[in-house]
Formats: sequence, structure tokens, C-alpha cells
Amino acid sequence: MSGKKWLFVCCGCVALLLSGVLPAWSAEGGKVLKVNMTSDPATIDPSRTTETTSALVIMNCFEGLMGFDADGKLVPVAAESYEVSPDGLVYTFKLRKDGVWSNGDPVTAKDFVYAWKRVLEPGVAANYASEMYIVKNGKPYNEGKVKDSELGLKALDDYTLQITLENPTGYFLSFAAMFFAMPENEKVVAGNEQWTLKGETYVGNGPFKMVEWRPKESIVIERNPLHRNAANVKLDRVEFRILTDPNSALATYETGDLDVLDGNVPAAMIPTLIAEGQAKTVPYLATVRMQFNVSDNAMEYDAKQAKATLDPRVRRALALAIDRNAIVKNITRANEKPATSFVPSGIIGPDGRDFKLKDYFNPAGDVAEAKKLLAEAGYPDGKDFPALTYIYGDFGVNGEIAQAVQAMWKTNLNVTLNLEPMEYGVMLNRRSAANRQYILAFARWIADYVDPANFLEVFTYDDSKNYNNPKFEELIAKAKTITDQAARFDVLREAEDVLMGDMPIIPIYEMTNTLMIRDYVKGYNKDIMGYLQFSRVDIVK
Repeated sequence: MSGKKWLFVCCGCVALLLSGVLPAWSAEGGKVLKVNMTSDPATIDPSRTTETTSALVIMNCFEGLMGFDADGKLVPVAAESYEVSPDGLVYTFKLRKDGVWSNGDPVTAKDFVYAWKRVLEPGVAANYASEMYIVKNGKPYNEGKVKDSELGLKALDDYTLQITLENPTGYFLSFAAMFFAMPENEKVVAGNEQWTLKGETYVGNGPFKMVEWRPKESIVIERNPLHRNAANVKLDRVEFRILTDPNSALATYETGDLDVLDGNVPAAMIPTLIAEGQAKTVPYLATVRMQFNVSDNAMEYDAKQAKATLDPRVRRALALAIDRNAIVKNITRANEKPATSFVPSGIIGPDGRDFKLKDYFNPAGDVAEAKKLLAEAGYPDGKDFPALTYIYGDFGVNGEIAQAVQAMWKTNLNVTLNLEPMEYGVMLNRRSAANRQYILAFARWIADYVDPANFLEVFTYDDSKNYNNPKFEELIAKAKTITDQAARFDVLREAEDVLMGDMPIIPIYEMTNTLMIRDYVKGYNKDIMGYLQFSRVDIVK
């Protein structure tokens, strides 16, 4: 918070002040919505980010070719229309001619070409580069093997964008709505590594613009007066308070300094708050996991730990020694499901079946089998097993879950787990493909689009630089060539079989999101991917 004193203009505000609830409207700032953030974004650069806190800013300060309407239907946004070739390979988008950057420049097809190429530029080291391989010659371009002219991105004129795909891709229009597929203003971005840090250089084309970022404290976005829909945006300002501790976040909400507590509600309080009608849970297409370093540098980082965890029998033993039912019942407590696969339930195929058709292990675990596997790997009853170190972002229930796993592994397998909490951004850097400074780390994946490929392709070697199994790669590549969606889902299920057989990860639970929202806040509706358009939110007294 900036610490400004708000000037209230209605008598009813006096009562609110006395009750400890500060109103979200002021004469000075108009309609101001105050929302928490669970962690400080590592970056709010669309080309480089990977996590949901930054996506919340990006998805409101930028607009992609496509977007979602209030009913969750895909619609053109920065584009006004599109055509698809009969073979499903070429998409031609006609851009809106009233699209304007927040600095007044027109939004053109070249801005999309620049941004999508930037994701693929080797020097940028974008985490979503492999996602962009769906573009014709995206992979060889990322590897420096082809020229710009061979990439399937063309600005036919200022307002006509042609995208050629490597293979027909059924989810492409959803892909074109994601935060990593936003346009960028080359005049602002090129040569300026600091462009995302200040409001005056954070130039977007969305209904809001970022005006202030105080690391570890707050991010502020304001209504963009140059946006074509500015007259219909009700909020003048959104203030994100960065509150990593759930108890502090709830206390801040209860004192009236937040209008919305979005996630990070203390787990122990959730059942009571739901019963009292103060909180609600909403679905989230997301899986929380523990992730092993199975890359080439694991031995170099810590040979003693890696010698044990590079054995898939050990990884499976550790996974089977966890009681996920106990975790969701006693720790998360927000209607989550134990994760018994990596792809969560809720992705429905064209045949009406959920992608998730089976459990890869009992949610309560299997201690007897875990002990057997550990003994087969040369560590009977945990003898000579090295102490493992687990790094995780210090927010929400991560610490409580880490402590529970620590106790389960000690009790069930006589395995010692040392815990190393840290800021989320620091952990992401430690876990990144460029560093790999870990043996076991916290991770979560929240869907960018509703398709199992969005989960499984995270583990292709191009994307992860960690897990590498030729059979898995072969199946993922095969799925990309299949136009029949039911058949494609079947091949992706085979790929998940391979992944879960190797166990480079330990799925823990399928997420939900807990929200506390003041009655006067209207339209605060998040979709199953956690996205929210603040342009649809209003404050009604």
C-alpha cells in the first residue's frame, strides 16, 4: 500500500470505519479494489513469466489475439476475426484497427510477430519457448538453425497476421489467449531489460496499465484511458498487496485493508469460514507436486543425494510413503482432491470421458510396497539412505505439507528430509533449467488452456531440460500429429503412463482456490485456470 489517507464522501463510510472495514471507493482515487497476492512475481514480462501471480497482472494489462468472454467462451479480442485453412495449419487473423498501446502507439501485426519470436529467441531463455514450437519451424528457430523468414509468423500488412503451425493443433485458439502469447511493443522492449519494472515503461494494450511495483510490497494497476473499452471499465485502480503469510493475509482482510482475499486463506480456518458463508472454494485445474532433479547435473549438484534419487524405485517408494488423504483432510482443507496422477481430473474429452481414467497409486499410499522398493534399491529400512533436502516457496500451506511429508518419510521409511523454505522467486530460480540447484523441489502446474497436453508437455526435454525419456518424447510428438481428438487423448494417456512409471515427480494434491469477497464486490469470477478479468469487476455500494 502507498500509505495514502483516503477521503471518504459518504456518511455510511463513518460506520464502515468504526467497524474496521475500509470502503473501496474514495474521492481521490475513484473505485479502488484491494486484493492480495500470495507472492512477489518473479517477472511480469509476458515472454518470460511462468507463474500465476505475474499472469494476473499480464492478463489485465495486455490483450492477446483471443480471449474469454464472461461465459468462458473463446472470442477474438485484439483480433476482430480469423480464418483457418482447410488443413488446419494456417490461421489468418484480422486485427482490430482501434487497438492502441498504453503509450498511444497502434497495435499492429508486427507486435505479435515480435513478441512470439521473442519467446523463441535463444538469448531470451523463455520458459515457454517449447510451447511456441507449435509454430512452423519454432523449434529449429529456437535452436538457431533457421532464419526469421522460415518461421511461421508473418505480418501480411499492419492489421493482418498469418500464423502457420507445425501440425494441426486443436487447442491453438486457447493458446492464442494465454499470457505468453501477448503482443509486445518492440519500440519499448528492445534493448531495455528493465522495461517491466516501471509504470512508464510497462506498456501494454489491455484495459489496465501497471503504474507501480514495489517489490515484496505491492503492485498497482489503473484503468487504461486509451483502451477502446475504457468507458465500460468500472474500476479505476486495483491494488495488489503482496502477503505471503496466510495469517497476515486474513488479518489484513479482517481489518478492512483488503476487499478480496484470493487464496492464501489459513487452511485451519477454511472449513469454519465456508460454514459461516465468509469464504467459498472454486475449482482450479492444477496439480501440486514435488519434483526431482533427474537432469544430467544432479550428480554434480549433490552426488550423495542424487545417487539415491536417480533410481526410479526410490522415487516411487517416496511417493508411496505419503498419505495424501491425510494432507487434504488435515492441512489444505479446501475441498482439494489427493493427486494420484499428474494430469488432474476435470479435462473432458470429445467422447465425454474425463482424461483421468485411473489412479497410479492409492491416495493413502502403500507403505509395505514403499519399504519393499527401498530395500530393492539397496536401502533396507532406510539404512545408508542420505538425508534429502527439499526446497519450497514459503507461502500458503507449503510449509505444513513439507513438515507432514517429512514426518511420513521418517516414520514409514526412516528417511530424513531437511526443509529449506525460501521466497518463491528464489526457489523458481534455483529450480530453473538454467540453474538446477536442487535435488527435490516444490512445483505446481496450473493449466494455461484446458487440454492434457498442457500438463504433459511440461516434461518434454525441450521444456524441462530435466526429465528425458525417448518413449515419452515419441508419444508426445505422435499426439501432435493426430487430428482425431479422442485418439489424441489416448496417446497422451500412454505418455502419462510412461511419466508416472518413471516418477520424476510426486503428485500431492489437485488444487482448489479459496476466496473471501466483500458483498459490494461484483463480478469477481475466476475461471478454472485462475484467470480473472478486472474489467468485469465492479464495486457497488
